Amino acid sequence: MLNGNKIVIILPLLVVAFLFLGGYHYIQQINTVTNEDLSQFVDVQPEIDSTGDNYSATFTWEWQEMPIEGLEGTDYIGFSFLDSEGNVIAEEIDVNGKLELLRGDQVIFESTGTIVERGIIFPFPNEVVEHESFGNKGQAVISFSQDISASQVVISYLHTWVEHQWQSEDPRFIEGMSDTFPHWVIERFVDIPQ
Repeated sequence: MLNGNKIVIILPLLVVAFLFLGGYHYIQQINTVTNEDLSQFVDVQPEIDSTGDNYSATFTWEWQEMPIEGLEGTDYIGFSFLDSEGNVIAEEIDVNGKLELLRGDQVIFESTGTIVERGIIFPFPNEVVEHESFGNKGQAVISFSQDISASQVVISYLHTWVEHQWQSEDPRFIEGMSDTFPHWVIERFVDIPQ
């Protein structure tokens, strides 16, 4: 009796095994992004607008992928200025700014940043609160006047993925970093219209 019904029993078992192995293979092939590799999946847009002698520089960012390890730590956006010879202007600059973290078009966090000798720094948290992430999308805007004789704005985005107690006075995040904690920095140089 079982001889005539073998196909009825074996065929569904083969289909289930094929679906299981195919699904397992598909899951193994999905690209997972780590925090270390995340810099390749961040869309950044810097721009400068001017009205007379007043300027505003805007930097927007949005992660295209979420890291597999999750969100933790503090990130930083820094604005600094270069003169026509490419040297950092090392004086306190009259600059105002605001950073906003966004979820869609809704502002979920704001900061005015800290003015340092060579620019301005905005620290902001990366967190997941009740299954909602923030830190992965936002914009920072500064305004300044051209009496500083700058030819470029340098916008630096520092991403970290561990909790830390660190403060920087360098808006390019070069000094004092070394191996303090795991991180990467994205920089954009934007010409100031003359």
